Amino acid sequence: MPIVGQMLTRLGGRALTGIYASLYAVMIACLALAPSYPLFVLATALFGACKGGLDVSFNAQLLESSQPMAARSCLRFRPPGALAD
Repeated sequence: MPIVGQMLTRLGGRALTGIYASLYAVMIACLALAPSYPLFVLATALFGACKGGLDVSFNAQLLESSQPMAARSCLRFRPPGALAD
């Protein structure tokens, strides 16, 4: 995860999310096509690393995109039991 954090500062959340989403899809295929158990274990480790990187980059992208909306709330408060509009 520290490596993903360093990559985020260089590339940004949007680019890194695209990269990790692509790698995640490739690793799913590698899991299905692993010809031996050791290669399957290696593919599983890389799959987990890609999934973790995708989670971190996705959350960073979410934070980047929500900054302009931080001043105003996206959701209106309704007390429990209030009627809908």
